[in-house]
Amino acid sequence: MQTLKKVDAKFWHELGLQLRKERKRQGLKIYEVAKKMGYSRSLVNHWELGYSKMNAKQYKAYCNVLNIMPKINVHVVIDS
Repeated sequence: MQTLKKVDAKFWHELGLQLRKERKRQGLKIYEVAKKMGYSRSLVNHWELGYSKMNAKQYKAYCNVLNIMPKINVHVVIDS
């Protein structure tokens, strides 16, 4: 069960890092993304840091703001 929790935490962290990287690449500020999505800057920040999990609807909305395809390609490595 601990391994599953580690995978889950790493998945959300890596997904958030990818979204943040793309947002920054496009020159968008976190508050701009939050405003376009109708969510708080704090919540979007928590998604990007992997502190909060987003649901499928939220993920799709984030991808729409960035004008990217909502696909997930996350590499998770679990240390022994």
